Amino acid sequence: FSVICDIETILVSIVTIFYISPLLSMIMLVILSITLFFSRKYSRELSIKNLALRERTDKHFRLARDIILHMKAIKTANATTSFSIRYDEDLQRVKSSTIECSTISWKANAVGSIMENIDLILFLLIGSSLVLSGGMSLSLFILYSSYSKLFSASVTRLFNLGANSQHLLVSVNRVFDVFAQQDSQTNSYEFQVIQKISISNVSFAYDGGTNVFTDLSFAFEAGRSYALVGSNGSGKKTL
Repeated sequence: FSVICDIETILVSIVTIFYISPLLSMIMLVILSITLFFSRKYSRELSIKNLALRERTDKHFRLARDIILHMKAIKTANATTSFSIRYDEDLQRVKSSTIECSTISWKANAVGSIMENIDLILFLLIGSSLVLSGGMSLSLFILYSSYSKLFSASVTRLFNLGANSQHLLVSVNRVFDVFAQQDSQTNSYEFQVIQKISISNVSFAYDGGTNVFTDLSFAFEAGRSYALVGSNGSGKKTL
């Protein structure tokens, strides 16, 4: 319904403003066309950059998840430094993409603001000269101002509606892609229930010290609870 109202507003206002002043109307249409051109240009660039940012963000969080899930194996393999470097580099790429998106948004807003100010300045200069020279009455000047604002607002809303629809379609397709993906890592694991953990004749001593324990043997069976009890320094943490 709002789209129909905007289309009707555009048709009525464009006829009215051209009837009042063809010169001002042509200037307004040229400036509006330039504004929409740059808005369309930056909107496309922003869509591409946002898609790249989403992909890099997803990759970054997948890397963080893998590091958390395999932290023990990473420490055992002494690979903490290399994974930390990978994480920092990946985070830096996400930051760069975020800065690129912010820069494009800033350019789009700057161009829109500049063109709006140019339109206002030309409108005031030419309109006031027409009023002073008797080419247009003050009441018609005010009426033209009102209808031109209605026209610009309706065109901008329709333009933004089309751009937002494209963003929505990209987001919906991305959601469907995520749902269609299978978690290959989850399917690759085969979990086995361990029935028993046992050690036999285990001895340990720190460098230059006495044995913490000698010929230690015991077994842990599934389904039972065990407690390790001992005085301070008896080797509980070492075990």
